[in-house]
Amino acid sequence: MKSSVLSTNTSLLLEEPVEYIKESYVFCPALIRLKVPNGVYEYRADRSYHFGWILCCVDNDDFFDARFLHVLILRLSLSFGLAPELAVADVPTIQRRCSVWTTGVCWATPQGVKVLVEVVAKKNVAVFIQANSISYESLKLRSAVIKKVLETSNKFCQSINTREYLLPPANVSYPLDVSQSMFSLASIALRIVNQDPCVVSTTGIEPLAVSELLQAEVYADVGENILQLLFNESNPEYTVKISDQFLSIISSCWSKHPMLLKIIFSAIANETKNCYNGHNLEDSLKAWRDNSNASYKSLRQVLDPLSVFSGRSPLELAGIPGNDYSEDLLISENAVRQPTISGKIAGKALTIEELKRRTRVSDTQLDAEIIEHDIQLLAGCFDNVDDYLDQLGLTAGQQTDVKDHAYRHGTESAMREALRKWRERNPYAATFRTLVNISLELCRGGVADRLCKYISDKVPGVRNTY
Repeated sequence: MKSSVLSTNTSLLLEEPVEYIKESYVFCPALIRLKVPNGVYEYRADRSYHFGWILCCVDNDDFFDARFLHVLILRLSLSFGLAPELAVADVPTIQRRCSVWTTGVCWATPQGVKVLVEVVAKKNVAVFIQANSISYESLKLRSAVIKKVLETSNKFCQSINTREYLLPPANVSYPLDVSQSMFSLASIALRIVNQDPCVVSTTGIEPLAVSELLQAEVYADVGENILQLLFNESNPEYTVKISDQFLSIISSCWSKHPMLLKIIFSAIANETKNCYNGHNLEDSLKAWRDNSNASYKSLRQVLDPLSVFSGRSPLELAGIPGNDYSEDLLISENAVRQPTISGKIAGKALTIEELKRRTRVSDTQLDAEIIEHDIQLLAGCFDNVDDYLDQLGLTAGQQTDVKDHAYRHGTESAMREALRKWRERNPYAATFRTLVNISLELCRGGVADRLCKYISDKVPGVRNTY
């Protein structure tokens, strides 16, 4: 009995041509199962790592067509070694435990990581992963599979508008229930940039800690300033050798999480065996940098394969534009500052005079009163809310209200509420100079710099506040 065959040129399946592959690959529907095999993917409570990622068609009239599905299965097979290999007497043998059916594929790796990729109802691509533990291998496989799905979608479904979602680890069960609560990856990226602890689901009812959704995300705790340095490829410093101060700062971000620390060690060890130091991450990073003259670009090449963002910028996904943030600003905010006997901060910090020279802000502009229009636009300049509440002079009750607002609606919205309450208490003292000085006192040079750039661009030399 003849079967329909879809021929696909190898160059369409791989990003780069493979010279030794001469023949074409074909997709043979008659050789795979029509229905999903029984027990192909079961939630196992004894596995500590469960991950679910969904790529959804946004518009009702859009669908993932058969060609996309066929090419995706072929690409996954080629990329992850799932294709049969000829053994004795030209009999194909599967090298890994692999099941293929009309809408998906599922396989297990020698390291015990199980992966399922399926197109659900022609409108969703689901990626499920479970493993005995979170490891360098499981995170790298997760990122690679997501990247493969996105690349295939971008090539064959360019006209389709899609969105990405994550499932709570406890709800990663097969088959996919598309009506359950999910968490937008764009919203998660925004929470990561703003350092908000929780994200709200698509139903708006179930907030969940970002650390629960992404238990070992390399970019989750580094903050916006480090992300700006890592992902701004137009920055002149992007390909310059990384400084000791930067490595010290980013190491301190990762060192709070033992599981992530172990994974970063593995990633560095994979780059070069000579610089691995299992006791001190900062020393290992410095040895790796010195061994390869590593830059921000080099560090991205180590971290991107471990991230759920799969090489994309969290800033871009969050809708936050890149800026010319410099390492000098980062170091001025995070430099090793030891408390003196008087409790003040030792070490060099930015001053308002330096900011005035850098951003060309005048005293008249700094002394202008902040109005509602400013509050709407300024709120995005701040990295968190809690640190500013005492400095803004809010009462205990007001602080509680703002913190609750931050939990429900995020940093930017909560900062608007805090600034409004501050301005209501003493409108004549609510000037740009006061806000910049508060940021500098809190050692938030990056925030102060963004405030001054806003003042330079948006605040006239003389403002009529009537």
